[in-house]
Amino acid sequence: MPLITAVIIVKDEEERVVKAIASARAVADEIIVVDDHSTDRTAEVARGLGCKVVIRALNDAFGAQRNAGAALARNDWILMIDADEVIPDKSLEEIRRLFANEVDSDALSVRIVNVMFGQPLYYSTGNCRYTRLYRRSRCSFTGDVHERLGIEGKVMSVNVEIWNDIAKSMDHIFVKTLRYTEIEARRYCDSVPSVSERMIRYELTWRSLKRFWKHYVKHKGFKDGFSGFILSIMNTIGPQIRMLKVWEQAKRQGKLVP
Repeated sequence: MPLITAVIIVKDEEERVVKAIASARAVADEIIVVDDHSTDRTAEVARGLGCKVVIRALNDAFGAQRNAGAALARNDWILMIDADEVIPDKSLEEIRRLFANEVDSDALSVRIVNVMFGQPLYYSTGNCRYTRLYRRSRCSFTGDVHERLGIEGKVMSVNVEIWNDIAKSMDHIFVKTLRYTEIEARRYCDSVPSVSERMIRYELTWRSLKRFWKHYVKHKGFKDGFSGFILSIMNTIGPQIRMLKVWEQAKRQGKLVP
């Protein structure tokens, strides 16, 4: 059976990292925690649970942070999760079954399911699949905020879920949204010669309506109850905040055009 190293990237997650570590340990024989200079006891807690802890500044480069953790692994197979993620029992069993023998693939695509206040949201999340189990000898991440895994070889879609607990509190959602949108807006403005006010108007109005319709109606987010409604709203508000920050930064840089 191939051995697996779990890599967890963290920042001030002393409470939730315990569940992530326990979940990863059910299938991984090594756990590496890459800590972005947490100000709480995250690193101490992870060490106390037997993890290898590396202190490394994120510098808004999530792809590089993930690669740094994977580079320290003693195994070729990497399970990449975040501190706010866990693997449900049925998926742990499926991973064990898949790895009972040599896996005929270089990467495994799994489904990411958002969880809000303990409720998994299967509809408003959409069919979000990402490659989170992979051979580090054949794959590496590129990009910063929305990092992607570059794969040399075969990818297999498997019946495995990773639950992403997006809502420790509403304040937590807002803080995370503000942080990510700030990075995204800055990178976007730095990459273009100008920013159109017309485009921003469209993104804030009609595009936002389309986004809400996509998540709540097309993906049947209403079947997730009120939590599905809230997630559909947040999936609409996030891009709006990003565009407002794009407008602000473009105006400051003199890049704003009609």
